[in-house]
Amino acid sequence: MKKEALDIDQSTIAIAQPAIEILHLKKAFGSKVVLNDFSLSVENGETVVVMGRSGIGKTILIKCIIGLVKPDGGSVRVFGKDISKLDHRQLDDLRMRIGFVFQSSALYDSMTVRENLEFPLRRDRRRKIDGNIDELVREALRNVGLEQTIDLMPSELSGGMRKRIGIARGLILKPEIVLYDEPTTGLDPITSEEITQLILSLQKKYKTTSIIITHDVDLAREAANRIVFLANGIAYLQGTYDELIHNDDPEVKHFFKR
Repeated sequence: MKKEALDIDQSTIAIAQPAIEILHLKKAFGSKVVLNDFSLSVENGETVVVMGRSGIGKTILIKCIIGLVKPDGGSVRVFGKDISKLDHRQLDDLRMRIGFVFQSSALYDSMTVRENLEFPLRRDRRRKIDGNIDELVREALRNVGLEQTIDLMPSELSGGMRKRIGIARGLILKPEIVLYDEPTTGLDPITSEEITQLILSLQKKYKTTSIIITHDVDLAREAANRIVFLANGIAYLQGTYDELIHNDDPEVKHFFKR
């Protein structure tokens, strides 16, 4: 079932602070401009899907949000904090509240599944390291239906299983914001649908604010409160899935061809 536009109480907008606020963001690599005056506000609990052609800056956008890439201009505010003004410790603390699911899953090949999931827990200064870690790892694996893989190596997992473990690691700290980079890329249609349903169930369970980078129209239809098209370095066009499938703009129609 596709999502409707997020119903936000208009009386609270004036005082509610967006989870993420991006203003006039700019980023270039040499002569190649990927973000040019990009602005976007994401409300608490909202799921925004960002679509656009390959190589136009979608992944750079979410890396700017988490501070992995430094923009050339503009600002990114997360939980009301301008990340460019945070010192290293403050930025690390902020990242503990944000889950990042990499396109490649980015599991450590030399670590077991258990050790991969323990890694963010042991880096979290807010959490006392005690016997609770094992249960947190098992809970994360139960959430993605893979508790039986706890002592396997990444090389022993299928592509879909690695995606699930990557999602489990991204959510193990129970973050308030989750950034997904192409979570269904490279998967067959059945596994893509399983990952889509997993994302939906976990977002319902934890009520996270999410940005999903994807070319997967089915994922966008199922998950998005709002779809934003990135083109020419800006938030070129945005709306609900139903609004966009009836839009005649060539940049949008390209994505909804069947």
